[in-house]
Amino acid sequence: MSEELTVTPSDNLTWEIEVPLLSNRAVVGGMARVLVITGAIICGLMAVLFGAQGEWELIAPVSAGLLGACVGLFVPSLLVMVLVFRNRIRFRFTVGDKGVRIETIDRTVRLVNRLAVGAGALGGSPQTAGAGLIGTGRETEGVRWEGSFRASYNDRARTVAPRNAWRTLIVVYCTSENYAQVAEVIRSRMEVHRTASRVPRHRRSRGIWVCRRRWSRCACPRFCWWRRSTCRCGSP
Repeated sequence: MSEELTVTPSDNLTWEIEVPLLSNRAVVGGMARVLVITGAIICGLMAVLFGAQGEWELIAPVSAGLLGACVGLFVPSLLVMVLVFRNRIRFRFTVGDKGVRIETIDRTVRLVNRLAVGAGALGGSPQTAGAGLIGTGRETEGVRWEGSFRASYNDRARTVAPRNAWRTLIVVYCTSENYAQVAEVIRSRMEVHRTASRVPRHRRSRGIWVCRRRWSRCACPRFCWWRRSTCRCGSP
C-alpha cells in the first residue's frame, strides 16, 4: 500500500493510502453480504406472493434462480475490481477536532461514478443514474465526535472501525507508521466528547420480566408478565 502522512497546522492528522480490494475482507465480505441480503429479501417477497396465490411449488425453483443470479453477480464484481479499479482505491483520511473524514480521491472511481450518472440520464436508466449518484454522494463521508458510536481497533489490519448499535459506519485504514498515533487520537477524542456513552444499549423488554431463579424453585410462571409486582419469586 502506498502511503503518505501529513500533519496540518491545525493539529489534524491527514494521510493518503491505497486500499487493496480483493485481499480486503471488509470490502469482499461487505459486497457478499449485500448480495445475500438482497437475494433473501427478494426470495421472501416472491415466497409471500406465490404462497398467497397457492403456487407453493414455484417457490423453490424461483428462489434458487434468484439466489443463483445474486451469486452470479459476485464474480463479475470481483472482475470489475481487478480490471477497472486495478485492485486498489486511493483514499484520503483526516482525523480532526470535529471528527473523521474520508475522501475518495481515486480518479477511476470518481470517473466511473460520473459516467454512470451521465449514461443513466442519456439512456433513460434510473437504476444506473441512481447508482452513480449514490457513489458520488459517498465520495466524502465521515463521523463526528458529537455522534454516538464505539470504535473497534484491529491492530493486525491497522484499521479503526467506528460503529453504532447496528452497523459499522466507516473503516479508517491506517499505515504501519501512523496506526498507533491515529488510534490514540481517536480514542482520546471519543473520551473527551463521551461519544461511546451515547450509544444506546440493548435493554430488556418492559412488558416481560424473566425470572432468574430456576424453574423448579420458582413459584411463579416462567415469565412474569407486565410488572415485577406480579412475580411471586421477587426476582427481576
